[in-house]
Amino acid sequence: KIGLTAAKHQSPVVHFSTDYVFDGSKDTPWRPSDLPSPLGVYGATKLSGEEKLSSSNATYAIVRTSWVFSSSGANFLKTMIKLSESRESLSVVSDQLGGPTPAEALASAALSIGNQLIEDPEKKGTYHFSGMPTVSWADFARTIFLAIGRDINVADILTQDYPTPARRPQNSILDCTSMMTTFGLSQPDWGEGLNSALSELGFNTVETNDDHSQSVSQKKAQNTFGTGLWEIPEQQITVLASNAKLVAEITSSASWTITSVVQQHYADEGSNFLPYGFEGYHDILRSLRVLREASTTVDGTDLEQ
Repeated sequence: KIGLTAAKHQSPVVHFSTDYVFDGSKDTPWRPSDLPSPLGVYGATKLSGEEKLSSSNATYAIVRTSWVFSSSGANFLKTMIKLSESRESLSVVSDQLGGPTPAEALASAALSIGNQLIEDPEKKGTYHFSGMPTVSWADFARTIFLAIGRDINVADILTQDYPTPARRPQNSILDCTSMMTTFGLSQPDWGEGLNSALSELGFNTVETNDDHSQSVSQKKAQNTFGTGLWEIPEQQITVLASNAKLVAEITSSASWTITSVVQQHYADEGSNFLPYGFEGYHDILRSLRVLREASTTVDGTDLEQ
């Protein structure tokens, strides 16, 4: 009905959907063109809504997103804060990966998309929009506790050890390349969104007592391979170490560019250049930058050099 009404009044529609339209079985980020295969009723009903809207004559943008959080409503951030008030340890799933999305960034993106659809209806279609970089639920929880200054032990568990009525996709990583190229919107940094949401909730993310006087960013730099760093989830350490060694090898030549670093990496892996799209490129740049700033040594490679 929304699609038909919007078409009648020539009004664009920005419709939110979910990573749950996919079954999570893919090893790489999900593209908008990938075949949906929802695991449960929630994903199936969201997919049905997508199909009905796309079959109308409306000018629409279906925006699939993932792991939305904010300072209001019920969401993972609020749940972790609540649990930390009465628990000293928690078990959190570590084999489900995705991009937490700040609600504020999603709302801002929707406004921009709607305005652009008014100017150019040919931009209609299905897109992905999520936060970056990729993280697990367990590492997301650790970052929350670090940011609010609560010493909560987070134990990694597997999906199979935490059964839920609704099955959840293990890979919820969304390829947002078409969103960026069509609408010029970048993926939001969920770490920045987290700090903003915590500020709205009254938390000061810079700890000031005698034992915890350093800011979150300072702790991240000192604990690069610890569990509190959102830029580098534990699952990515092996990849980052490989990237670091590769950078060291390439930079020993007379001239180089970061593009050559990335291109050579994927050539060595025997796969197409940048299979993860632009955001994959950005993730590598960002991860290497964070490693460098931490003055970390990986497998004998001095990243400061």
